[in-house]
Amino acid sequence: MTTPIGANAIIAGKCIVIGCVGLLESASLILLMRCLFRIRIEGSAFLLAAIVPLLVLSPIGFGLLIASKAKSQVQVLQLTQVVFLPSVMLSGFIWPREFLAYPINLVGSLLPATYLVALCRAIVLRGSGAVQAAPHIGIATLFGVGLFLGGFFAMRRSLRP
Repeated sequence: MTTPIGANAIIAGKCIVIGCVGLLESASLILLMRCLFRIRIEGSAFLLAAIVPLLVLSPIGFGLLIASKAKSQVQVLQLTQVVFLPSVMLSGFIWPREFLAYPINLVGSLLPATYLVALCRAIVLRGSGAVQAAPHIGIATLFGVGLFLGGFFAMRRSLRP
């Protein structure tokens, strides 16, 4: 907090780093999917590349929210597990959401990862185009922008002297 740079520069630095790491991870996973596992992209590879920033926007927002609330690195690690573990478990990434009990399925529908997983599956496995994927793209965009703005303002508030 003794740095001469402002709150916006601190937030931008966090976002740029998290965004670059997320984009590199996404690109690496797509390359592994194609080259190592020989999984064809049934839909448009351009559409898949266009939605990759959506895959990164929600975690950036969550990261900013967590950083704004945590007082130590241990708290950051604990809050990250509390947020991301249910996101992975309830998103349909590990097992189909249709087999989850109703209240748990409802909680899963409130998580951005659910729509991002469905969006990636629609493009990669089913060959959906932009028109078929539009509902998932819209919901993922709303989640991403909402979480990012919430995290941005929470982080600014926590950086005020």
